[in-house]
Amino acid sequence: VEKQLKEAQDYIKKEKDPEMVELAREDIAGLQQRLEALEQDIKVMLLPRYVRLHGVSGCNWGFNCSVEAG
Repeated sequence: VEKQLKEAQDYIKKEKDPEMVELAREDIAGLQQRLEALEQDIKVMLLPRYVRLHGVSGCNWGFNCSVEAG
């Protein structure tokens, strides 16, 4: 996803056709959302198994632990 995002950003810099630039911008928006979702999934996977299964509220481990992981 990061590679696709970089390619789309590079494409915008070189492309002259406004319609193609707009399509690339739409792709970038979708890729950024996908990247954020993947990063959140990775954070949840890195939580200890107990936390992933049972959830922990109010923890302070650099993650948003107030959301129950599943």
